[in-house]
Amino acid sequence: MQLEPPLPRYCTRAVWEQGKQYYRLPTGASYPGVTTILSATEPPEQKQALWKWRKRVGQEAAQQITSQSSRWGIKLHKYIEAKLQGHEPEDLPPELTGFWNSIHPFLDQAVERSLLIEGTVWNSKYRYAGKLDCLAIVEGQPTICDWKTAQKPRQSAWNKTHYLQCAAYATAVEQVYIKFGIAVKQALVVVALPDQEAQVFSLTMEPLLDYWQEFKTRVDVFYGSRHLNEYLN
Repeated sequence: MQLEPPLPRYCTRAVWEQGKQYYRLPTGASYPGVTTILSATEPPEQKQALWKWRKRVGQEAAQQITSQSSRWGIKLHKYIEAKLQGHEPEDLPPELTGFWNSIHPFLDQAVERSLLIEGTVWNSKYRYAGKLDCLAIVEGQPTICDWKTAQKPRQSAWNKTHYLQCAAYATAVEQVYIKFGIAVKQALVVVALPDQEAQVFSLTMEPLLDYWQEFKTRVDVFYGSRHLNEYLN
């Protein structure tokens, strides 16, 4: 794996506006985050599924599980970033050992070259922004990589939000780095597990384009709902 991402990282700042995360960009614009848009336009059945899960396990337990998962994810991202920059972790906490052993082979064997790590990208036409986990060369192709953790193996159907994120990032990368001629060919959602090899869910061009069409619809809903709420208030 070659080191030193060749793409520049742009100076941006995440801010909160009316309880939603926005990014202030070098262009002077301020756009909502990809996750903000997806959360605000979440389908009723998805919200219902989350509500049923919280009710089943209990609100307190659900909050604990969610918070713990978030903490582990943030820590693992830091170790992955260091690894992609050529630094092996030396102080890996015990609770992350299984997850690290799960994803480490993928980083070693599949990632040929990292192009952008934890970089903010945006799309001026559709007015959104977000921080992607990694843009890398995998199988010789520019690839969006999205790192996740889970306590047990996932099904592809559970990853729809992640796929929509990847599609949004792919299009944004191509705009922000247009002078570099980056054309994203695929996206991978890589799920680290505590006791087995990481799952790798792959999206080729055709499904990526399908998810991009759906994300555009969600953007339209987001801005339409926001403008209606502003008018009513």
